[in-house]
Amino acid sequence: MVACSHCSEKRLPSTLERMRVARSKLKRLRKQKRLLKRREQQVFDAGREEAEDLERLEALEHLNQAVALTNPEVPAEAAVVDWSGFWDFGVDDTGVAAGGSS
Repeated sequence: MVACSHCSEKRLPSTLERMRVARSKLKRLRKQKRLLKRREQQVFDAGREEAEDLERLEALEHLNQAVALTNPEVPAEAAVVDWSGFWDFGVDDTGVAAGGSS
């Protein structure tokens, strides 16, 4: 069976158009993948910062418990050390209270 040259000429533009559309779609998908990776990294970094904040708060709680054990006369419900003054900053703050440099 021999394909006529007329039929081949009709398929060529169609094939070229499909290739152009496929390349365009691939370009969009690659860009979307980069954006998703960037967003994933931002979420990971924010979660890591929150975990570090929680670890610091737990360390302060353990310090409070250790201080409370050194003075048995203090009522159990009394706050041994009020650390709230050190935690009045947001996660993105870089002021002196947050330990940043000014």
